[in-house]
Amino acid sequence: MTFRRNSEVLFVKADESPASKGLPYTLMSVVLGWWGIPWGFIYTPQVIYRNLKGGTDVTANVLANLRSAAIPPPPPIPPSR
Repeated sequence: MTFRRNSEVLFVKADESPASKGLPYTLMSVVLGWWGIPWGFIYTPQVIYRNLKGGTDVTANVLANLRSAAIPPPPPIPPSR
């Protein structure tokens, strides 16, 4: 059976290569991806290419989720009379 899933989000520092972070997943695809029936021969080259290009950049999505999860500041206290 063919499975096409994303890995967990990996933090990549500015001086690190995203392709090296995804290397274990690329190797797993190289070894096991072809066996996926019926789409293994179609998905495997696509996934390997995407992984070697650095994967999918989800920085904007992660930042949006962090911003929406932040607790808003309390409303200002009105001045007393």
